[in-house]
Amino acid sequence: MGAAAAQHAMPPPQPPVQQQWAPPAGYFDPYFASMQQSMSSQIAGLDSQMQNQMNLGFQNMQRQFLQPMMAQMQGVQESLHSDIAALESRFEDMPSPEQFEQLEQR
Repeated sequence: MGAAAAQHAMPPPQPPVQQQWAPPAGYFDPYFASMQQSMSSQIAGLDSQMQNQMNLGFQNMQRQFLQPMMAQMQGVQESLHSDIAALESRFEDMPSPEQFEQLEQR
């Protein structure tokens, strides 16, 4: 029965919660202030680097994808306009319905 009692033994009590240190009013820690300033400037530098990288990425994307795609679309548009002009000239050469009837009657 000793083994069964050992298995059901109560866990030890939790240690008392210690109060967290709070600085007195007006306390200034120069090391902490310096560390804050250093971290702030590092974060600002990282922000600037990220912005520059994003700008470069968008510029590369524009150069690699957008400009060639726009050039291809320009080519398609020019080809389409030349095809339309060619069709218009062919339609102008075609006889009108009245002329067609006259040709059929000959």
